[in-house]
Amino acid sequence: MFAGQIPPQLSNLSSLQVVDLADNNLEGHIPLSFGDFKGLLVLDLSHNHLTGDIPEDISAMRNLISLDLSNNGFSGVIPSTMTGMSFLSHLNLSNNNFSGKIPKAGQFSTFDSSSFSGNGDLCGFPLALQCQQTDGNNNSMPDGSDDYDGDDVLEDKWFIVSVLAGFFCWSLGIVCSNIY
Repeated sequence: MFAGQIPPQLSNLSSLQVVDLADNNLEGHIPLSFGDFKGLLVLDLSHNHLTGDIPEDISAMRNLISLDLSNNGFSGVIPSTMTGMSFLSHLNLSNNNFSGKIPKAGQFSTFDSSSFSGNGDLCGFPLALQCQQTDGNNNSMPDGSDDYDGDDVLEDKWFIVSVLAGFFCWSLGIVCSNIY
């Protein structure tokens, strides 16, 4: 079991594809140099005692397919730059202290609520807790209600598209079965 801080020199091992430091006693912040892991595919830092914000540079890991930062003490907002991580297919940010609105673009629109649960001040899709504006700086906080607030236009469009695609496939199946 490892303890202490994550050494920033770890990112000097630029050919690493998997960094799994889960279930240790690591503390402190994610080193800013982790953005240098350009070829990293999997980063698992879950079940430690890590704190602070997610560094903006983490979005430079464009090849990352799995990111698990769950069960730590991370805080702050989820960087919107992370929506540019187009290969990300597994994300777990649950059970931390994140706040504000969940970014909605890119891969983030594909993750379910379990990826973000256990962050009391986090709001927006896919969580049931909607956000409301609190100041002129576009900072969002939960409003405690499940009412529709008009912010979910993108989700509504995708819902309509998926219903229409399902109807089209069903209709095509009926037509094809009648022909043969």
